[in-house]
Amino acid sequence: MKVDIITGKEIKGGKAYRVKEDKIIEVLRAIKKRLGQLKGNELFVSEENLEAYKKKRKKFETNLMIVGGISVIILLLTFALPLLSLDIGKALSGLLLSIIISALLFILAITQYVPAIEEEPVSLGKKQRRRKK
Repeated sequence: MKVDIITGKEIKGGKAYRVKEDKIIEVLRAIKKRLGQLKGNELFVSEENLEAYKKKRKKFETNLMIVGGISVIILLLTFALPLLSLDIGKALSGLLLSIIISALLFILAITQYVPAIEEEPVSLGKKQRRRKK
């Protein structure tokens, strides 16, 4: 079944953009397969929902940039500052703390994941059966 990732509904026809299969989607499919909940849907974004998709994707990318910036600031505060004062113990514990906090921030950002789509739309018309001659 061909499903629009914006609405969650089946796409019956028209043009749509195929979602690129990446590592995050592969991991989600593997988890669902192990849990017995894999539906095997093909993921698309219909032309009608393309603008809504672009807004969601831009918001997701912006959030990732913000999380990256915050992670760098946390790293500087918890690792680099103690290292400048030559306190190796505090610097190492700060490094560990910054890695944990950064990982949690990235996990939170991924919960709003919006996958990339292919640049060219594909036609999703009904499949026509070939007649035998």
